Amino acid sequence: MNAILWDVLCLVFFAVGFVIIFFSADGLIDNLRWIADKFKIHPVILGILILGMDPEECIVSILSAGRGLKYVAIGNVIGNSIMANTLCFSLPFLLFSQSFLTKLSQKLQQDKRTQIPT
Repeated sequence: MNAILWDVLCLVFFAVGFVIIFFSADGLIDNLRWIADKFKIHPVILGILILGMDPEECIVSILSAGRGLKYVAIGNVIGNSIMANTLCFSLPFLLFSQSFLTKLSQKLQQDKRTQIPT
């Protein structure tokens, strides 16, 4: 019975979290639109500047720099860049099926055999 209750509780927390994120993101976009109109900034530029940065990464870097923890701020930036690039380049390889990779390697081997040696 506890396992079923735990599963239901996890689903409820997931649904509540999803709703909070959905409305928070909607509010963020509405406020950015208001700021762009008020300061006469093009919304695309404001969107690139604000939404292009991870707000949580910026908060951690600003707080750590303000408290004199410059190495935490630098490590946060470097770690975020490493993780973003690693996931960006490795996830497509993990999502490809094995048959696609097998066909690709066979095609590459076939192309090697058909090349005229110079």
